[in-house]
Amino acid sequence: MDALDKKIKESLNENARLSFRKIAEMTGKSTDTIINRYNKMEKSGYIKGSTITLDRFKLGFEGTAVYQIISGSRKNITNEDIIDEILKLPNVLLVGKTIGVHDILVLAAVKGLIHFEELFIKIIMLPGVMDVDSCYWTGSKDVCPQYFSL
Repeated sequence: MDALDKKIKESLNENARLSFRKIAEMTGKSTDTIINRYNKMEKSGYIKGSTITLDRFKLGFEGTAVYQIISGSRKNITNEDIIDEILKLPNVLLVGKTIGVHDILVLAAVKGLIHFEELFIKIIMLPGVMDVDSCYWTGSKDVCPQYFSL
């Protein structure tokens, strides 16, 4: 990635809906150049899509739940199987395998403590889940793409 590619990436991290024309204006390049660079980054796997960030408070969510899962040695149940089931649950923002005490990390938008507990119960009841540590965070900072940017 050169400086122009990084500028395109940074611009889209800030606003995934930014037009190629606007990025071209910001960088002093042609719209065709920006489109070609974007397509090249997408084809090479640097860009895997774009997203928007919703205001969770306006949508009725009060916080973000963090669930750290310890999986067990149930026959024919893998961490990938558990992840597939978690992805079927509503309001899951992020799920992935981890290394350390816990095997899987889940972030989910929750509407309050009752919703937090309901989701906890759904997760702990999944086949292959042995234990779950959890916490609940509130505040004005959301889980946003710009916090995960490189």
